[in-house]
Amino acid sequence: MKKRTRIVLLIIVLLGAIPIFWIFQDSEDTTKKPPTIDALAQGYCGSCHLKPEPGSIPTYYWRDYVLPKMGEFLGTNGPLFNPYSGLDPVEANILKSANIFPTQPLIDSAHWADIVDYYLKNSPDSIQSDLSRNDRSEKLELFQATKYSIATRSATSMVTGIKYDSLSGELWIGDGFNKVHIWKKDTGLIRAFSTKSPVIDFDFTGEWKAMTEIGILFPSDKSEGFMTSPINKDSLRVIIPNLQRPVYTDFHDFNGDGTDEIIVCNFGNYTGSFNIYSLSETKYTSIFELSQPGAIKASIRDMNKDGKDDIVVLFAQSDESVYILYQTDDLQFRTERVLRFPPQYGSSDLAVIDFNKDGYYDIITVQGDNADYSYFTKPYHGLRIFLNDQKNNFSEAHFTPIYGATRLQTDDFDGDGDYDFAVLSTFPDFENLAHENFVYLENNSSEEKYSFIIRTPTLETLTHAITLEKADLDQDGDKDLIIGAFNASPVPVPSFVRTSWNKPGTEILILENQLFQSEN
Repeated sequence: MKKRTRIVLLIIVLLGAIPIFWIFQDSEDTTKKPPTIDALAQGYCGSCHLKPEPGSIPTYYWRDYVLPKMGEFLGTNGPLFNPYSGLDPVEANILKSANIFPTQPLIDSAHWADIVDYYLKNSPDSIQSDLSRNDRSEKLELFQATKYSIATRSATSMVTGIKYDSLSGELWIGDGFNKVHIWKKDTGLIRAFSTKSPVIDFDFTGEWKAMTEIGILFPSDKSEGFMTSPINKDSLRVIIPNLQRPVYTDFHDFNGDGTDEIIVCNFGNYTGSFNIYSLSETKYTSIFELSQPGAIKASIRDMNKDGKDDIVVLFAQSDESVYILYQTDDLQFRTERVLRFPPQYGSSDLAVIDFNKDGYYDIITVQGDNADYSYFTKPYHGLRIFLNDQKNNFSEAHFTPIYGATRLQTDDFDGDGDYDFAVLSTFPDFENLAHENFVYLENNSSEEKYSFIIRTPTLETLTHAITLEKADLDQDGDKDLIIGAFNASPVPVPSFVRTSWNKPGTEILILENQLFQSEN
């Protein structure tokens, strides 16, 4: 998903908190030394998210994109600057109510000049791609790639959501043209129907076949999203209205009363939230809200072994973080942040698994969103394994660099008893490492060291995508992978890559696991 509003140096606390310019006000003690430039940057930037280091972004992007955007949030652009230019009144009022843009400068001009100078003088001219990665990949032998067409439309494919229904054996596929396609591998397209907006997620829980409609696909703070459910071929039932660009939902009975609650990641844009909804009489109402933009993925686990299910949530916008929501009493939750990332990382997906099989859940993340204010190949993009010390303190134990890492699936794909990883990259180095738009990490770890064999497909199977699903499509006992084509990109793409994307019959790419076929 294009998230062009990740603010690399967001300076005011979102949703109306007190501005932090008081930190460096002059005190009556005139003998006190003024703060160093590094302390200034740490104070202003680190109050809202981890302070990005100057060396993490080239000078050009600091000067022309990141720092000017930072200035908008500090009020340094002068009285004639209008941050609401081009917005409709509803959107503008949302931002005004949230105090996103200050009406007066939050920093004096001298301190602002010092911060600008600090970043420009200490940043590199450029950060080059690591071309040695061309030599690290081996052939993707476990999976056989086949492209399929799901519709007769000749327009560019824009798959926005994909989910497998294990009861029916159907794939439900949402697209950017406000359509849902129900498809089976052996029979093809079963039926299609229209929605009000693109469907990003599906839930198949018990009697539910629920769909998460984002409302507005591209960045917005309007609450025009829905959770809906098909009643028949011609109509949809609204489950929850007025959601703020929801991107992930799940049903779960947290308190064991026989009725599912619904968790919703309201990604939003400048504002957003993570919510838990409970059924009250005939409608769902929010009983918990963590107000912060960028909620993108959640995983339900009993993290502290108290018999109550908790929630692990990844926020991918502004203050990139992982939170655990501990359930303390009946539908009461205590929030604790357990991981925090610099805002330029571009957090995109999360999995919560017992990777090292010690009985405690570990956290796996991928970072790689690159559609914001600094488009270049970022060496800190990739997959990270954070191990649990058995007290829910997490430390990084492994990092595999992957440019543009966006989506993640975990499973024992090769049947050898450990977890492997499938990583989709929406923003690889298209010029030099286009084959790394999909990376399979075959677990080859020992007790002493975590290591993975990196495997990638051939260039002929290139498919640009933002969706990755796993399912046993052919019911042979192993997990296959399904990639939904999204053949539009906010960043430059070489012609040879785009030609591969736009070949007929490229709506979905199935990577069929050969683990058991090869034994028949």
